[in-house]
Amino acid sequence: MSDKELSDLLSECRGDVEAAAYRACIKLSRDSSYTMPDGTKTPDQSGYWLRTALLYRPSMTGCARRADDAV
Repeated sequence: MSDKELSDLLSECRGDVEAAAYRACIKLSRDSSYTMPDGTKTPDQSGYWLRTALLYRPSMTGCARRADDAV
């Protein structure tokens, strides 16, 4: 990714570096293998980027509201 793309991601995530890193890893996780004209194939790196994205995945856990709205 270019510096501009990373800067744009950081802006989209309102300066949250971890959220920007997560989104960058997800974007990079597309199938990156390439077959050359002579038949040689480069390895796919998508698994690496998906595993790296797990390090930055936002956690949606928190306290659940009580059903009776008591504090």
